[in-house]
Amino acid sequence: MRSFLLSHPVTLTPPEALDIQRRLEADAVREEGRKRFKEEAERRVEALRVGLAQFKGDVLSREGGLKSVFDVVRRVEKVEDLPPAEKSVLEWGRISLAATIFQTYVASDTASESLASLKRLHGMTPYFILKGILKISNPMAMIRGELQTAPNSADSRCARPLPCASVWRPESSPAVGSVPDVSLTQQHVLDLAL
Repeated sequence: MRSFLLSHPVTLTPPEALDIQRRLEADAVREEGRKRFKEEAERRVEALRVGLAQFKGDVLSREGGLKSVFDVVRRVEKVEDLPPAEKSVLEWGRISLAATIFQTYVASDTASESLASLKRLHGMTPYFILKGILKISNPMAMIRGELQTAPNSADSRCARPLPCASVWRPESSPAVGSVPDVSLTQQHVLDLAL
């Protein structure tokens, strides 16, 4: 085994060596960006901890805690006019969303694949048709219907209103990636076991 691994070492061509160097530099830049982003997010969340604790205490200690939060949201027109505790929660949500987006599309090892899938899905989404549907329909009813079927939201998007396949299925399949056929995988595993 040792001779197999150590005899006849592979020598890289200059383009391959340059490619390796570029990848290592890109990984170093990505790691540095990840560290800076994490430090900044932690610093901001630490500054919001008092407001978050106050919000949590208000919701849990007041009678009708969540109802009072929704009342505040209904009453206030602008984000700037929110009470400090609610502002803290909103800012925490913004930081969490930014961290998720950063991790998914920039910092992870599969970021380029995720971004390519998002671009593919974006390119296939019929925004013009959706805009027309929203003009003649009731958008709030659509959202309520989606929220009511949230546990089965995939079913509502892949529904077959006509005797043909849904519109969503062919759009999303290439972007999400093909799901392997389980029976073929099982057969392959059984063949390997023999």
